[in-house]
Amino acid sequence: IGVSVALVCRYELGDRPDGDEHFAKLVTVLGFDESFFGLDFAPVGSSSSVVFHRKRAALSPRVLKRVYALVNVKRAQLLQLLRLVDVEAVTVFPKLPSDAFDDDVPRVAREVRRLWGMPDGPVQCLTRHIERAGGVVGLCDFGTKMIDGVHIWPGGEPPQFYMNELMPPDRHRWSLAHEVGHAVMHTAFSPTSDPEDEADAF
Repeated sequence: IGVSVALVCRYELGDRPDGDEHFAKLVTVLGFDESFFGLDFAPVGSSSSVVFHRKRAALSPRVLKRVYALVNVKRAQLLQLLRLVDVEAVTVFPKLPSDAFDDDVPRVAREVRRLWGMPDGPVQCLTRHIERAGGVVGLCDFGTKMIDGVHIWPGGEPPQFYMNELMPPDRHRWSLAHEVGHAVMHTAFSPTSDPEDEADAF
């Protein structure tokens, strides 16, 4: 947009662009409607207590930052949509800390199946069960195969699962179940000894 890097950094931190010309250029370059930039919206990031993700250890912080930016854009669009339509608020995503089940993670998974009315046997469509319970599942092009998915659950919002569309179906399914395990069992305020192993066991 023809301004200094320092000024761009100010804009990224939330300052309003100087003058209508800069703002018009930003709208054009970034491809969002003007109303998008006026949303009352607090982004979440990797340091947030409401975010979990499944990624490779080699994923760079820069790429992860870009992934979270994309997830926040998707989240902002979802919240706009939810404000415009009359959606019956149904959230049956329980919080079931594993220590309340004597760290028996399969018991936690069975309890989720019971609460969601899932039949015995293989799960035919995990996405359908998540959405019936009030969650949102979306596919994203993260531009890398180094991250499988991100789930966020800010207060007052539905649990959201943003999955990498570049992943093959079997890995997508595994990662989605893994993130549901995090959503059900974990918060940053009640850490367990090995949340990743627990999510895998779930």
